Amino acid sequence: MARYDNINFKIPSSVKAQARTGLKWSIEYNRGGTNIGRKSARYLINNTTAGPRKVRHIAKYFARHEVDLQAPQNRRGGDGYPGAGIIAWKLWGGYPAWSWSRKLVRQMEAADKKAASAEELILRKQKLEKEDDEYRENRFRYPEFAKDYWDDYNNLLKQWDNYLTLTYSNLFGIQRREILKYVKKYGMDAELIIGPYIESTTKMWRADVFDLYLSMMTDFGFQEMEVLFPEGVKADLNIFNKKKKTKRIIIAEGFLPGREGETLYPIETMFRNSEAIQFVESRLATIFPEMSKTTITEVSRGLRKSFDEANKLGLLGQDRDDYIANEVSSRLGKKQLGRANMIARTEGNALANRGKSLAVKASGIITTKEWITMRDDRVRDAHIVMDGNEVPETANFSVSGYNMYLPGDSSQGAPLSLIANCRCTVAYHEKRNR
Repeated sequence: MARYDNINFKIPSSVKAQARTGLKWSIEYNRGGTNIGRKSARYLINNTTAGPRKVRHIAKYFARHEVDLQAPQNRRGGDGYPGAGIIAWKLWGGYPAWSWSRKLVRQMEAADKKAASAEELILRKQKLEKEDDEYRENRFRYPEFAKDYWDDYNNLLKQWDNYLTLTYSNLFGIQRREILKYVKKYGMDAELIIGPYIESTTKMWRADVFDLYLSMMTDFGFQEMEVLFPEGVKADLNIFNKKKKTKRIIIAEGFLPGREGETLYPIETMFRNSEAIQFVESRLATIFPEMSKTTITEVSRGLRKSFDEANKLGLLGQDRDDYIANEVSSRLGKKQLGRANMIARTEGNALANRGKSLAVKASGIITTKEWITMRDDRVRDAHIVMDGNEVPETANFSVSGYNMYLPGDSSQGAPLSLIANCRCTVAYHEKRNR
């Protein structure tokens, strides 16, 4: 018997009624709630039962937002009623959902004390096999799925983009400061020393990013499992972990809410996936030489340009060398922040999509994959025509004549123009063997 089989997760009619009122008011008054709140309302209205993770999510919402109801506009009869707070409250099912979700959380906590074991994974997979074929193949094929799917993907990707940008920006900064010292000491002769220094230090960056890359792939692999596995099958997670995100914690737990429950997923972390490790090794072996080459080129151009400018200004000796060093440092600083951002965005999308792909492969679920774009005016033309294209999971997409296994994949010759700053992803659709 699965852990929560004896718990009744049926959504009460009173909860559904409150969610309908919340949606109605949010449209009528054009205020209250977020996209997440409105998605929760639709979830409560359109489902007969709720999954354990969703119930915990609802209970956590009420615990954090009860204070919002103290404002006059959120109390019946108060000036400005209904305020944004009460509308948001109803989107989550209102007081009936507060009482219902707390009751279920108490029941789940009691069940949790009976200890989860590896047998649960077997039971979840067995339950998955019993799910209705038509439901499993078509549950993602509704009009709003692509947007909601991309939004969830992008929200997690933004957190990783920011952290990877900061990581590469810091590494570039340390490198730039050392280059400055060389130029101040050796002037134009520093060019002979700086090249080998840049190449050697860039190779050392592997230690700074290797585990981060695997952690990121794990996040997106687990996120894909949350989508593919039905509510009653996938692990229940605590999605409100407020632990400070040091680098050590990010490596261990990533940014995906509740990843501390990773051992209950039907896949292992990417730290134990040989294909993921090989992918990261290959990725770094490719991008680091490219980074070194770009930085060396920028330093050489900066040295020559600033040397000419120093001569025009009549600077000599140490004054000239200091001028050259400051100009080179300024030039690198301006360009490297943009480079750090582009590297993070390009690397991040490739890692995220590969993590999802490897997770699907490890799960044993047979799928097709559908190319999904951001669907705004920033999507490049070559990707606009790919939006909605669906191929078998192991097949390539054909993008402007280039084979790409996934968005961000350059392993088969796709040029930078099809990869840099890409925000496309793939949705996986289950395909049952009959």
